[in-house]
Amino acid sequence: MIFGSSYSTHVKKRYILEAINTLFIRVRKPTYTNEYLLDSILECNLNYQSWAKYGRTLRKFTKLPKFHNKYLNEIYLRWSSLGIFELAYKNLINDNLDYNQYNLKLNTDVTCISNMYGVEKIGINPEYTKKHVTKLATLNTLGNAPIGATIVDNKKILKTHNTLCHDKTSIQPLLNNILVVTNNAGNIKINGDKAYITSDKYSYKDKNITIITPTRKKTIKQAKKEIKTTMDNIGTNELKIYKYKSKYGDKSKNVTRCFQKIENMRLKIKNLNKYIDKCNDENKIKTTTGSKRYLIENYFCALKHIPKLYLRTDKLIKTFMSTVYIGFIYNYKITH
Repeated sequence: MIFGSSYSTHVKKRYILEAINTLFIRVRKPTYTNEYLLDSILECNLNYQSWAKYGRTLRKFTKLPKFHNKYLNEIYLRWSSLGIFELAYKNLINDNLDYNQYNLKLNTDVTCISNMYGVEKIGINPEYTKKHVTKLATLNTLGNAPIGATIVDNKKILKTHNTLCHDKTSIQPLLNNILVVTNNAGNIKINGDKAYITSDKYSYKDKNITIITPTRKKTIKQAKKEIKTTMDNIGTNELKIYKYKSKYGDKSKNVTRCFQKIENMRLKIKNLNKYIDKCNDENKIKTTTGSKRYLIENYFCALKHIPKLYLRTDKLIKTFMSTVYIGFIYNYKITH
């Protein structure tokens, strides 16, 4: 069974076959049925890294023609160019996904997929600069079902080197290609990590979208550090007052100046404490609203169990995106 239980396999395959029958019209009488071709393509995409490896298995255990895997690859390329797997996944989630279309709460993040044979939209890996990667960005519901996917663009930094754009550039393309139906465009809240802290504005159907990001811990630490240094400065100024009083008297300019400094420092400490309280309150609100940003990381781990999504072996971006949508269909849990 390709998709887990027999019921899940039956439902998911039905959606893909409906998309094939809609978009892939065959003029002549085919040698192989669409169901057989689908089973073979899913078998290769979910269990093998390349069509060559799948071909070796076919030659070893079956009596099919020698280059049968090349024929299957051609069919897969045609299906990818028609967008069959994207349509199948879109129909699947619109019919089965349990979500509030008036108030959408979403998670977004980007994952890097190591490149082997890809030629489109690849760039230098930011963590390991000797390797190239493809950046896949998804928009997931809190139930961990992707409702949007896009590839982050690359840009040239030298004649021979490409680098990948920032993670935040993927938000607007994701919003432009949401796969589910939404009735109220104003109530979409997207949870992102610290990479999505930006002053840029994003919109969906001419309405602004709120991006919920965590407060940087570094700023709270800096505020606490500043409080400590100002407390030390207050102590030194109080010692100065004691010295100036004994030397110049109570109403000297040095004493009044020190008192003014101390007042300014106490006001600064008060404002810093207010800032820390505000940050802590924001963090509490973000955790209680159910951001659950870690879920999308778990989803990427599950997605990379598929060999072709752990290491990109698809040359063109259209065929790679078809593999991505196959991964989405594979990981989608049908509950009813």
